[in-house]
Amino acid sequence: MREGPASFAGRRGAMLDDLNPWLAALVRHARSEGRNSLLESEGLSIARRLGLGVPEALSVADAAEASRRDDYLAFPGNRLVVKAVAADLAHKTEAGGVRFVPKTRQAVVAAIEEMRARLGPAKGKDWATA
Repeated sequence: MREGPASFAGRRGAMLDDLNPWLAALVRHARSEGRNSLLESEGLSIARRLGLGVPEALSVADAAEASRRDDYLAFPGNRLVVKAVAADLAHKTEAGGVRFVPKTRQAVVAAIEEMRARLGPAKGKDWATA
């Protein structure tokens, strides 16, 4: 029999204690930030730990960091996906927080700067490239 929302909410703490310690810490971290959902990078880290294939990704704090780094230029293919990452930005595509760009440092930096200007500083606290 499936649990209803009230029953599930009452068991959340007990369920968390039954999780793998790493996963429990990840969930506690999200909750400590007032989140009821995981960031994409957190969900992908769970999938990776379960042995599932996930795309390579790199997070940077801002365009300046992206301009200093070059490790993302070694990713396969000739294009990159640049995404805004924020707890309140679950639907990145609809909000305009996803850009497909040529695999160049200049294109990544320009995409981050454009999205930050349009979305504002509260959206896109971090930026992911894949």
